[in-house]
Amino acid sequence: MKKERTPIHGKIPSLGILSLACILAAAAAGECVVSYTFDDGLEDQYTIAYPMFREAGLPATFFIIGSKVGDPNGFRSKAEKHTPVMTWRMIRDMAANGMEIGSHGWAHARYQNMDREEILDDIRKNQKELKENAGIDCTSFASPYNAKRGKDGTDILALVKEEGLSGCRPHQKAAGGGMTAEKMNEMVEKAKAKGDWLIFMTHGMSRGYDAWQNPDELRRHLEWVKGQEGVKVLNFSEAARISQNRGR
Repeated sequence: MKKERTPIHGKIPSLGILSLACILAAAAAGECVVSYTFDDGLEDQYTIAYPMFREAGLPATFFIIGSKVGDPNGFRSKAEKHTPVMTWRMIRDMAANGMEIGSHGWAHARYQNMDREEILDDIRKNQKELKENAGIDCTSFASPYNAKRGKDGTDILALVKEEGLSGCRPHQKAAGGGMTAEKMNEMVEKAKAKGDWLIFMTHGMSRGYDAWQNPDELRRHLEWVKGQEGVKVLNFSEAARISQNRGR
């Protein structure tokens, strides 16, 4: 295991919306499900977003990349250069306090350039890592780079379902940077009117990809959404199960 570090403070998120028919428990116009998901396991998701969700009493899903956990340099891409990543201690803390821990693959690899067996190996390796280091039997998955198919045509969504995972977000709509609580609230109202499942997808908090300019916008939105009738906030796997059951 990698050496644990003391958390540092930082900032917030990015967004995605997934509209599916027959998604809600009540499945009626005027009601919606909202899920908050965080990709890459960045450290400032733990230091900034996680406390906001605990304060609001709402769940969120954090998709973790096993090979990156505990790395102080984190991502080395242009967008997330040297962005610190969570430690296993942080991940265990979130799991113990109502947050869902999902898989984002072992190496954040480009599945579109891999065949079925290579993709399976990456998925299974991360499942094993999450179990051994955090005691988590992961049931949710977010495909790295939102890949839908492998180079040999492998259907990644079908593959992860075969592995017993809830699947991944088929669609996203980024909304980082200058996103405001009012804009998020408006997205919820639109989803509610249609009876949709709205998924918020977050990356950077204080730095890195799609980092927000003002973290407090998320806090303001959460305070608003928790008081809305006809809006059910669920973690990703719970919402996905509702979706699958009603789609039968």
